[in-house]
Amino acid sequence: METDMKKSYPLYVLIGYALLFLLAVVLRFNNLGNPLLSEKEAGIALQAAGSTVSTAGMLSGTEGWTAILSSVFFALGKSEFTARLLSAVFGTLLIFVPFLFSKNLGKETALILSVLVMFEPGMIAYSRQVNGAIITICGLLFFAGFFLNRRFVLAGLAAGLAAVGSPILWPAAIAFCLTFWLAKKKQNGDTDISDQMTACLSLERKEWVTFICSLGLTVVIMGSAFFTHPIGAAAPILNLAAYLRGWLTVSNLSPFLMLLSFLLYQPFITLFGLFEGIRYSRLDDTSTGLLLWWFVFSTLLVVIYPSRSMDLLLISYIPLLVLAARCIWRIIRSLEKPDIPAYGQMILVILLIPFCWLNVIVLKFPIEGQDSWLRAAAAGGALGLLIIASFLIRMGWPPRQASTGLWMGLAILSAIFMFSTAWRSAGLGMHPETELWNYAGITSEMDLLSRTAADLSEWNVSSRDGINIVILDYPSTAMKWGLRNFNSVKEYQSLPGLSNPAVVITAGKQVPALAEAYRGQDFALVRKTNWSLIMPDDWIKWFAFRQLPTETEQVILWARTDLFAGAARTAPATINPIQ
Repeated sequence: METDMKKSYPLYVLIGYALLFLLAVVLRFNNLGNPLLSEKEAGIALQAAGSTVSTAGMLSGTEGWTAILSSVFFALGKSEFTARLLSAVFGTLLIFVPFLFSKNLGKETALILSVLVMFEPGMIAYSRQVNGAIITICGLLFFAGFFLNRRFVLAGLAAGLAAVGSPILWPAAIAFCLTFWLAKKKQNGDTDISDQMTACLSLERKEWVTFICSLGLTVVIMGSAFFTHPIGAAAPILNLAAYLRGWLTVSNLSPFLMLLSFLLYQPFITLFGLFEGIRYSRLDDTSTGLLLWWFVFSTLLVVIYPSRSMDLLLISYIPLLVLAARCIWRIIRSLEKPDIPAYGQMILVILLIPFCWLNVIVLKFPIEGQDSWLRAAAAGGALGLLIIASFLIRMGWPPRQASTGLWMGLAILSAIFMFSTAWRSAGLGMHPETELWNYAGITSEMDLLSRTAADLSEWNVSSRDGINIVILDYPSTAMKWGLRNFNSVKEYQSLPGLSNPAVVITAGKQVPALAEAYRGQDFALVRKTNWSLIMPDDWIKWFAFRQLPTETEQVILWARTDLFAGAARTAPATINPIQ
């Protein structure tokens, strides 16, 4: 693939692409351990780490992913970084998928699509989570690319990874089947793309055997983690069962919020993609029409699915990105080589549009001591200046130079917006809990709680993991994962029968039975956005600052009074020494 790129693109394009690729890698691997593992992530990590979880108690649809992750833990140890490492690797590999379709898309469109994938917020977000969705998406796309290029061993390997990764394989397959059925129904000639798809599936027996054997071996070997987790070999069936059970449970994630996310995270890509799909499907461009229908079917399946989640949107983004890449290449081809007027127009766009936007933000969220009418005049003046200057450039120089400069300026601003959105979606911003990809919230001060317990242990038993800890009526996988290195962590529902353990962790409320013999310190374990309370005006603040109404879930760490220096003589008589 690397040799093909060198032959297809000029050196300066490859250098620019390499720099963008390094930036994309930074987005996926930088500070990969933060935020801390969420409840769902911690549940998967605990299963992979060999926690005492029965088969019936495993998280539904994670058996294959858990088995693969267990191999990573065995080789590299258990940490937040290693838990997310495979997701980051597959999320990085996803960038190269478009080059497998260069013959179908064109090398320029494939390059643009690869850059769009680099900075796609959803794919970056799930490249930094303990979630098999990114592996399924990566496997599906590599499978399609290798299959089209007649590399059946690699196609089987990719399809096998997709099958064991996540239940989102099945809505993706349903959307593809519906698109294929529509293509067959609307076919109108020998050259119809549905006939090409049928021909692609018409393989010789030897080729089918090669593909199926590669697929089966991958599912069995990778799904079972080299036969150490036999249940993982049944991951495709278990994922299907999990997806079907999802039709019987209801998620609190609003379908409106999921649809709104297209405009919140990818407004330019959404507009370009839909424009390309609607315009050229009306001109009987069959491939574009099929991509549009693929987007419609996959989005519809997400919206009507009762147990909806944000990772399902990754399926919809695939055709949307392809359509947007084709639209962008059409725009680039329509422009001419820029001259001084084009660069002047570009600079005006880059300077005046952000200036106008900042003044509008200040109008919406006024600063004390500043006159609103001055800000309004500044915003209106900047917009008016841009319009007048653009008109004069078109009058004094070739009109296409003005269009070229306008698109160049918008492209730079769009690139800045995409990088900013990608950075925040990666959880590297100030408020990761306000990202829709973290809809259920993030784990906040678990590391601080763990260090506090470790300090108490070191002071008293000369070991940072030797103290006995009781979690009282607070079922939390994130808590169990954060305390995984302690030797004695037990869970109880009530206080009676406890022989005053050294440390007790409770929900964020006072426990009178502990007040005399223990000292307490509260920690904000979970931070999450209260999505149901968001008003339309709040979205403007979110768009500008990523600030929304949030709430925290508190826990209290209670330490026995005799654990502190100088407290042994004043501790209640009922306190027992540390064992």
